[in-house]
Amino acid sequence: MLSAVIFGFGNVAFKIGKDKRTQKFDHMSVLSSLKVKIVAIVDASPSEEALYYASEKKIPLFTNYKNVLENFGSHFDLGVFCLPTSKADVTLGILNTMSFDRVLLEKPVSYDSYTAKKIFSKLRETETRFSINYQRNWDAGYSKILKWIQKNTITDAYCRSSTAIAQSGSHMIELIFRLFPDAKMQNFLPLESKRLISGEVPEPGAFILLTSKDAQICANFDSTLLNEFVFSGTIYSTTGRLVFDEGEGFVSISKKQKGNKRIGSDIIFYDDPEVLYEWKDEPWLYGCYKDLFSSKSHKTLQDRSLKVVEVINKIMR
Repeated sequence: MLSAVIFGFGNVAFKIGKDKRTQKFDHMSVLSSLKVKIVAIVDASPSEEALYYASEKKIPLFTNYKNVLENFGSHFDLGVFCLPTSKADVTLGILNTMSFDRVLLEKPVSYDSYTAKKIFSKLRETETRFSINYQRNWDAGYSKILKWIQKNTITDAYCRSSTAIAQSGSHMIELIFRLFPDAKMQNFLPLESKRLISGEVPEPGAFILLTSKDAQICANFDSTLLNEFVFSGTIYSTTGRLVFDEGEGFVSISKKQKGNKRIGSDIIFYDDPEVLYEWKDEPWLYGCYKDLFSSKSHKTLQDRSLKVVEVINKIMR
């Protein structure tokens, strides 16, 4: 049985798995289904959830990773890093002290490009397979969107997320770079910070303008809608329009048509949308781990993830 150490337990790894959603969102249920044994949990300030889970499952919980070294040695099959992004230097310190066959990093890895590059370099230098948990890479809906983009000539796109740019908002940035690999940030406007990460790091919203070939991409990250989930986009091509909306749970496409009674017969409009994909239960995190345990190369995802950190670093700086 494979052995794993989880660094930074908190709610990321357990609490959201208790709400009885059929999707496998939390690390615990996925690792259990993959028959991976959690040897130890490391959390400097363990929550009640962490203490309860460790006690119930009889898993040693340490507040310092050096205790893991003393009790279990320095090498493990898997390292799961759910540490706060502001503690990226701790992640680097662990990787300089311990070794793993595989590592899963939570997004966005670091707020600082220099630290992210050092983490990636260390993992590559030690030939450690690693992936970053940008879950929409294992989503069938976005695979269909990507195919539509590749078949069409895109003119412009408008994306919106109800989160700030780092943490959850980084998913949208990574998705844009996946859908538009040649995208380059042309300009950005930081928006007022609406939250503190780990009670200490101000995380701003942002408006970002990117270009990809002849297409213009506008992305809005607004964290003022605290009780509303928005992760959506509208992508226009020379022949039609695609809309995705995770909150509504669908991807739809419309073709361009000519003729409009009110404005005139030459005006362009869009016909009734056809549902291209409907989101139900996506094996996001499960797919991420399965990929990590396969022989598939993660270099493209790693390079894309570093581009995300560079965008976040520019805005937060």
